[in-house]
Amino acid sequence: MADNQAVSYFKSSGDSLNVNNVLRTILDNPLVGIILTNNRKIVHANKKMAEMFGYDKPEEMTGKSTRIIYRSDEDFNEIGKNIYSSLNKGKEARFEMLAKRKDGSEFWCLLSGKSANPDEADNADSVWIFQDIDEFKKQKEMLESNIYRAILDNSLVGIVLLQKRRIISANC
Repeated sequence: MADNQAVSYFKSSGDSLNVNNVLRTILDNPLVGIILTNNRKIVHANKKMAEMFGYDKPEEMTGKSTRIIYRSDEDFNEIGKNIYSSLNKGKEARFEMLAKRKDGSEFWCLLSGKSANPDEADNADSVWIFQDIDEFKKQKEMLESNIYRAILDNSLVGIVLLQKRRIISANC
């Protein structure tokens, strides 16, 4: 409902300059990376997106395949197959992935994407929002590790953690 109200407002105002200013403000959001894609090619990237992925300016990403943010061709193909089937049904795609920066380093990010035209053929125009969650994942992992260590260290019974039939930790 809110989407329809915003569209109605801009249609009734007839002020295309205002619409462009609002869109520019949204796209230049400094908290999240945003890209607009067409056929899995980057049409527009905001400053935060370029910064997050190690590019000096957004224009360096424009016109390139979204393959540049994936770790491998396999990730690009597999993730693409899964997400675009959701997008083509008009659904939002939301997932975490280990992404690749320009320099080859990897980091965790949360992605949310939606097709601008879900009724079109595969790989229609879509809008993607990226959030760097690498530090969050590291903190969560450390916290979980500390919790497990506290359980092991304070348990009244012997506990052995196995991984592939090998002891990786024990409190006895």
